Amino acid sequence: MIGNAWEWTADAAPDGLRVARGGSWHDRPHRATVNDRVTYQPWQRVFNVGFRVVLTAAPAAKSS
Repeated sequence: MIGNAWEWTADAAPDGLRVARGGSWHDRPHRATVNDRVTYQPWQRVFNVGFRVVLTAAPAAKSS
């Protein structure tokens, strides 16, 4: 899951910067770790940062 795109995090840098982690397809392999973090200005546009959608499975319907 690491290496496709940097992920936005809920972390906030003290100076108001947005925090992303994980490395992307655009970076060298040593940057593709969960420990690697980068910061961006709130107004800055980026092309290699995204987010993950997490879904939980609905409980199976009981059959009569």
